[in-house]
Amino acid sequence: MPSKLYDCKTATYFNSKEEQLQERRRRDNIAQKIRYWRKTYNYDLNKSDYDDFKKNVHIIKKVHKLHDFIINYNQNKKTFTKDMMEIYAKNYNTINKGLEIQNYLKTLKKIGTIQEEPTEKKSIIIDNW
Repeated sequence: MPSKLYDCKTATYFNSKEEQLQERRRRDNIAQKIRYWRKTYNYDLNKSDYDDFKKNVHIIKKVHKLHDFIINYNQNKKTFTKDMMEIYAKNYNTINKGLEIQNYLKTLKKIGTIQEEPTEKKSIIIDNW
């Protein structure tokens, strides 16, 4: 039978009970944050995503409602629908923050959303954007 100071999840022995409790608290803290972020921001996260998400959480908490707009936004595109222009105008600063981490946002998956194919709408062509 293993020692009381043995952790079967990480297969390590601890030097003291305090060290073992500290490691358990750290793991529990990570699990609680992931559970909170999944519930609050509606992203499918796991422990391997923790470090990257933690680095960008200060931006994600502002842009998570505009996730679909930001990942589909292309600055080089010259045609924009009226709806897109309205969303961009209302949320200019937030969208620019989200564009800084656009590549990371593309890797995140939303929980329980069905991907719809975009439909063509009336477009406005802007030459000097």
